[in-house]
Amino acid sequence: MKNETIGNYLKNSRISKNITIEMVSQKTEITSTQLENLETNRFDLMPNMTYVKGYLKSYGKLLEEEEETLLKLLEKTYQPSKIENLNNLTPYQKTKPNIPIFLIGGIIALGLGISGFFYFYNSTEIKTKKVKIVTPQEITAETPLKIQIIPKKPEIKVEPVVVPSPIIETASKKEEITLYEIKNELYTYEKNDVDKIINDYLPKKFQKSVVTGIQNVFINAVEDDTWITYKVDSSPIKKFILKKGRSLFINGEVIRVFLGKVTATKIFLNNLPLKIVSRTGVKSLIFPKERKSEFRIPLFIFQNDGKVITSEEYMKTN
Repeated sequence: MKNETIGNYLKNSRISKNITIEMVSQKTEITSTQLENLETNRFDLMPNMTYVKGYLKSYGKLLEEEEETLLKLLEKTYQPSKIENLNNLTPYQKTKPNIPIFLIGGIIALGLGISGFFYFYNSTEIKTKKVKIVTPQEITAETPLKIQIIPKKPEIKVEPVVVPSPIIETASKKEEITLYEIKNELYTYEKNDVDKIINDYLPKKFQKSVVTGIQNVFINAVEDDTWITYKVDSSPIKKFILKKGRSLFINGEVIRVFLGKVTATKIFLNNLPLKIVSRTGVKSLIFPKERKSEFRIPLFIFQNDGKVITSEEYMKTN
């Protein structure tokens, strides 16, 4: 697009893959605040451009975007952002006059001259002032003691200076989400060491639970925790973290699944191990895959209030 910015490009790409800011932060070790600044083109709140390019390369690699395209878009966006920052200046900052250096030097010299005069005057006054002679008093046991009370200096209360924090755009504003057709291969069946994979990761009780004629999906979190959101037929959407060592068995006519770390799992369909490829770790799956043309990604839309809706529900309301 002609008016596309690097921030909008990254945000739309992330949302299309059903990836949250928190997931990106965990994968790239970039703070959520800096990621939000990058997505909103707030370069004035970020380190120098060397760091910005480093963040962009890590972010782009996670989203599987071409580095050259992102850097060109960054260069295109960065120049207008400088003008935008200038427009945000106060009228005083825009019209603030530049004081010549010689004028500043003259003011400093005048100040030093006045200070020298008062110093000389005070020194002369001290030398010419009459000194009052004080006769020492002989102190005895009967001499009353006079206590000198030094008045307490009043406390000066300093009100704290409140510096307004910069306004950062958040997800509280309604976001426009682009939905995409599912064109990539979702999964294939494993061809190597099939019996070993079944014996190691598919318990016999689940092998016996398979119902003929429908989709039987078994997910085993063998290497790490994984975020999982899924929907079976017309049942409500469910989402949770599948802890390492735990497993999930679901079956139905049509099953939609979104996994945040698919590479940490072993997945079986009707007792057969699946081979799933994902460079970023996140993956949307449809069972059976022949039904994928009926759906759009992201399969699920995560709303600001914590609720999750399907892409079909989102299209109806938008």
